[in-house]
This record gives sequence, structure tokens and C-alpha cells, in this order.
Amino acid sequence: MVRTHAAFLAAVRLAMSGQASESFPVLRAAIEQAWYALHIAKDSKAPGRANIWLSRNDDKSTKTKCKSEFTVGNVRATHEGLDAATAKELQDIYENLIDFGAHPNPMGVLASMRKSGTDKQVDYKIGILTSNKTTVVFALRMAVAVAVGALKVFKLIYPERFSLAGINLEIDKLVAGLNTVFKPYVRVAPPKPGTTG
Repeated sequence: MVRTHAAFLAAVRLAMSGQASESFPVLRAAIEQAWYALHIAKDSKAPGRANIWLSRNDDKSTKTKCKSEFTVGNVRATHEGLDAATAKELQDIYENLIDFGAHPNPMGVLASMRKSGTDKQVDYKIGILTSNKTTVVFALRMAVAVAVGALKVFKLIYPERFSLAGINLEIDKLVAGLNTVFKPYVRVAPPKPGTTG
């Protein structure tokens, strides 16, 4: 939970500083950290998965075993078995993150590229920092979606604590409030490469 929270904070800092694309790999890691935690917590043969994960770097065979057990497909499947709707939401977010920069895909690389020039010379400029409001808001929206999804994952690990603390009700209020915040931004994706958006 702590690493997921830390990744969320890092992604928000990156997005707010204009490094939207760079926030997406960190958000992808936050989802994976939440899924890993759930996959370990819901192990019916505990401490089986925990031991596999903790022994990852012991030798070549333990690394292979860990890589085989902790694939994105396996950890996501654990979530799907417990809360299919939230698992689908997080999977969709995960794929969007990959498309927009969590992996070096065209939209993540080209979203900050601008073309200019004349018939005789064409210039391409790639920005490291963006001041494009739509792009920054999109990155922040993705961060919030990851945070809410992670909270729902952790609710599956600690249902009694979430209920006692009233976090279940707070998540719904948070989602309603955040939908209000992001509603004015009707675009849900950064501008297309080569546009000013």
C-alpha cells in the first residue's frame, strides 16, 4: 500500500510539473503494486506466493518461478475473481497508460511532437515539459482513476478496516466529487500529435 501511495504521489508531481508522459509508467507501477498485494493477500496456500515473491532474487530458479507467478495476467486474474467490475476498470486504465507513455508507444512519444516549417524545410520539436492544459488534466485524471482503483483493491484486502473507518462510503463521495472536477474537461485524451489542442 505504501509503495502504491508513493507512486501515486510521484505521478501527480510529474504531471503537475508538465511531464505527463513520464507520469504514466509510474501509474502503471502503482496498479501493478496494488495487484501484487492482492495476489499475495488472497493466496489460499499462504505464505506460498509471499515466499515466491520474497525469494525472487535467491537464484535463477526462484527468479523464474517469481516471474511466472507474478505476471500481469495472473495478478489481474486474482482481482477479476474478487471484483470483476473494478478489475475491468483498472485493466482499461492500465491499457490507456501503456498507450500514452507507460511503454514507448507512438502516442506517448509523439504527443509532445510539433511539426513546423516551410516547403523547403520541416522542423520537428519534441517537448519534455508541456504546458498544455488538456494534457496535464488528462494525466491528473489518470492518476486519480488509479488512486480510486487502488483503494478499491485494498478494500478487498482489508474489508473490515475499510468498513470500520467508513472508507467504503468515502470512496463513493470521492468519485462523485472528482467527476465534478473533471467534467469541464470534455476531452479525455491529450491532443493528437502535431496539434496544439
